[in-house]
Amino acid sequence: MSQTIPIAAAVAVVVLAGIAYTTTQSGKDTLGDSTAPAEASAPGTDSSTSTGSSTLGNASGAETALNAQAESANAAGSGTAETTSELAESIPTEEAATGATGNAALMLTSEAIEFARGMAQDYTDDATLIEQAKALAADPALLAAVQDEFTTETDAARLDRLRLLLGQLDDPSLVGVAETMVFSGNEASAAAGLDLLRDISGKVPEARTVALDMMASTQDASLLVRATQVMASGKSDDADVVQRVVTSMSSLVQHPDASVRRAGYSTLARWSNGPSVTPTLLQGLSDDDPTVRKSTAYGFVGYPHADAAVIEALLKTAEDGADTRRARKGALLALKGMPLDDVQRQRLLSAETQLQ
Repeated sequence: MSQTIPIAAAVAVVVLAGIAYTTTQSGKDTLGDSTAPAEASAPGTDSSTSTGSSTLGNASGAETALNAQAESANAAGSGTAETTSELAESIPTEEAATGATGNAALMLTSEAIEFARGMAQDYTDDATLIEQAKALAADPALLAAVQDEFTTETDAARLDRLRLLLGQLDDPSLVGVAETMVFSGNEASAAAGLDLLRDISGKVPEARTVALDMMASTQDASLLVRATQVMASGKSDDADVVQRVVTSMSSLVQHPDASVRRAGYSTLARWSNGPSVTPTLLQGLSDDDPTVRKSTAYGFVGYPHADAAVIEALLKTAEDGADTRRARKGALLALKGMPLDDVQRQRLLSAETQLQ
């Protein structure tokens, strides 16, 4: 009996010691996992605990780390939802990084907008204008800011300065900007848009198409005159464009406003695509308005389809003492470039003498 008690006591001591040892080791493992780097974990260590703790300590991890941790937790069968939630709170997502980049872009845009507003304030000299235009051509952000400023500006003087600046460029995107202005429904904006098209039409031929479209959609005299000025930079090699211009101008010369007729006759003479327009042009020499007669006479300078009817009409204008001096001078200048016979040349000299 006395031997049984000591043996039982010894067994109990051994059991208690084993429990204590197991508890101590478990605590050491947990502490080690929370402080040791993930790559130092021994094979067989619970990956959801060790790797997850390491990633939480690195707030600059990529979004792929979040996915990797979720997959690791799934494989270990432990706390997937909790692990993923913790990681989502601690790891900057791709969207957040993009947001930071977006803020930088917004700051640049703000600077560009301020630069554009500064450009609209004052016009100094041609050299400065050229340097500013070079800056726009080299920096798409600045160009976009100035274009935006141009389309939203309401002050007439500032609007004109921006138009003058943009007009130095040959960027095709300006056609779309001008078109927005032309068809905005605001007369001042439409006028500025047409003036920009005029400035760039020699460098960006597509500008003429917008002006021609405008002609077909309005009867406003001032806008129609501006639209014809877009054609002043030279004649197109595109037969379809030439025909559109001739058709439009042939219609404008019937307009009740003399300024529109004047611009129409002048442009029609320059864009004539054959002798078929001659009868229409000759009507301008007998228009009721003297400025229209003068413009038509000068329009015949260099006219490639001069025939006997044209020469006779110009001689009569030059000899007409009741007509304006400017109309008669225009007729004389046109005649000097045409093939005249001796009689016609003598009439020209006599008319010229009368004007001296």
